[in-house]
Amino acid sequence: MNPSPGFITELTDFLEREPRTARMVQHRLQELGRPFLMRSDLQETFVAVSADPDSCKLAGTPLERVFSWAQEAALGEADLCVALRTSVARWSYLLIRAMPLQVQAISTVEYLKFKERLVDGSSQDDDWALELDLGPFSREFTKMQEARSIGQSNWSNESGTLGYALTAGTGELSEPVLTFAARLVERDIRDEERRRSGSGDIATEPPIAASVNEMWAARFNPGASATT
Repeated sequence: MNPSPGFITELTDFLEREPRTARMVQHRLQELGRPFLMRSDLQETFVAVSADPDSCKLAGTPLERVFSWAQEAALGEADLCVALRTSVARWSYLLIRAMPLQVQAISTVEYLKFKERLVDGSSQDDDWALELDLGPFSREFTKMQEARSIGQSNWSNESGTLGYALTAGTGELSEPVLTFAARLVERDIRDEERRRSGSGDIATEPPIAASVNEMWAARFNPGASATT
């Protein structure tokens, strides 16, 4: 719910009649040195201006109502945007421009855009562009030259053992390890071809857990033979 046109006219007339008070409010807000102000900042500023002998009497004025409704504000070089809570669950936003004097109700979108411009310094009003990350859809077959791809097979348990074995110790790969890894990759490719064609069973070959043990023994104890 935006402030009524009648209220905006009253506020505009008051600021035109009391330019000194309007400048005092603007100056004190800018002295805070922050673009985003909380309700407590606004309340303290209003109390300070009201107590200043150079200010007009603010009790009962449209400006007093603005500060009583204000919950937060965003301050630019010459513009002040205020978020008003006029009653329970009713919010509105007001733009007050100093030079030339302008008071108008703005939408929630316009208020948020004003705050965003204060953050990044951009004056563009372009809407946010939708960004899609297609990286997860571009996975390729396992490449043994890429350490991060080693162990990405259809057999999570066996591939986890393989990945651990290849990255443990000194990192040097023995011939049995490479042979086993090549067999695992070939098996993945064959199963993928069977899955796409819809013919034959997947992973019909004997389990390769024994080969994993052989690989482990060859990796860390080349002179020993693994037993299953």
